[in-house]
Amino acid sequence: MSWVPVVDLGGDPATVRRSLADACERIGFLSITNHGVPADVLDAAWSEARAFFDLTEQEKLRVAMPYPGYPYGYAPMGSEQLAASLGQVAPPDLKESFSIGPISAPRHRFADADEASVWLSNLWSDALPSMRPAWERAYAALAELSARLLSVIAGSLGLESSYFVPMIDRHASSMRAINYPVVEHADGQLRAGAHTDYGTVTVLVA
Repeated sequence: MSWVPVVDLGGDPATVRRSLADACERIGFLSITNHGVPADVLDAAWSEARAFFDLTEQEKLRVAMPYPGYPYGYAPMGSEQLAASLGQVAPPDLKESFSIGPISAPRHRFADADEASVWLSNLWSDALPSMRPAWERAYAALAELSARLLSVIAGSLGLESSYFVPMIDRHASSMRAINYPVVEHADGQLRAGAHTDYGTVTVLVA
């Protein structure tokens, strides 16, 4: 991973803008330091995610995505096939995941069913009452970081730093934890198939 550029968000603003623009133009990926998200917030979210995936399958399925296309909740092993998003034929992915979306819906009329679908309710396991507050804190912190990154991106494009603000005041970001259980035989399957993320910015927490 030595080829991935590292951008220090706490550095000189002009240098940060140049470094981020260079990384996006040359590589398309970058690592960030001094991002401002408290370590204890991330640690708590990870801890709750591990506790969730350690639950019995029966317990996890209580918060499974209730129907195809529902964006939030638990997705068990083999329920996704990311390569299909690129029109590729491949075996189901060898992973399980848990996802949430916006914490509260905006008070406006949705333009269509697709817009309404991203504001559907999050699902929480009764077996882990501490998961919801931990994940909502992390969701809010990462949303703030994403807004900060978009501000830097705007500046690197020669735009006002606030350029994207009106476009993300009702953002429908999702947050997902993925677990890769031990498997004995892969038979050509990948942990996560080839794909392109759908959103504006993807933040991966290592």
